[in-house]
Amino acid sequence: MSADETLLHLKDARPACPAGFFLLVEQRAGRFGRRSLGVESERRPAVDRGPHCRGQRQRVETEHGSVPPSHDRIAPMKIVIAGGSGFIGEPLARRLADRADVVVLSRNPEQVKAGRGVEWNPGAGGAWEREIADASAVINLAGENIGAGRWTAARKKRLVNSRIDSTGALVRAMQAWPDPSRRFISASAIGFYGARGDEILDEASAGGVDFLANLARDWESAAHRADGAARVIILRLGIVLAADGGALPKMVLPVRMFVGGPMGSG
Repeated sequence: MSADETLLHLKDARPACPAGFFLLVEQRAGRFGRRSLGVESERRPAVDRGPHCRGQRQRVETEHGSVPPSHDRIAPMKIVIAGGSGFIGEPLARRLADRADVVVLSRNPEQVKAGRGVEWNPGAGGAWEREIADASAVINLAGENIGAGRWTAARKKRLVNSRIDSTGALVRAMQAWPDPSRRFISASAIGFYGARGDEILDEASAGGVDFLANLARDWESAAHRADGAARVIILRLGIVLAADGGALPKMVLPVRMFVGGPMGSG
């Protein structure tokens, strides 16, 4: 994996379908920022392979008979995002909404700013499960903010449950409507590796043994229960930086109080 750019190609929901899109996550000089999230459409010749293909031109029946395929009748790819109103999810949903039917699962759907908000409760079923049934991709970013407070015993439990419970709910919904061509993109974190100093690590490296490492391992294991019902893709994200949130404001605070240390070499 390149240190400068990670390119994840999400192909069609059906192998025969011509339409597709790219989810591009850029990493510049070891930084991962929200502005680096983007989507690039992939243009291919239209091929009529039947109504089973999502995002493909199809014949439309009207009172005047069968109408040939039209560009205006191309059904958009459907993407369901859990955590789509959060720090990373909201700008991602906003980018994707221009190119896809984006459904954001939220406890407060009326507050969803990008995409179509649908109410969900990981502990209960509902209309949100039907949204997953015909989704081309499901993106899981749900989970309580790691850096929003002290790690008391009660808060550690919430950090774990908010990730495992929501992931489990998504997995059960996909298992009810299995589709091996569906993409399940589930977040994790580089905390999986623990504190390893200058050791060079890759995806095959063993995990750590501290709280965050165990949390990430359990989170990934919960996501992999969807194997067979979807193609599972794990994203081990680094520290997310942006001027309006994330880790950066907390990192800047000691510098502004003249107690910050020198920057490392990276």
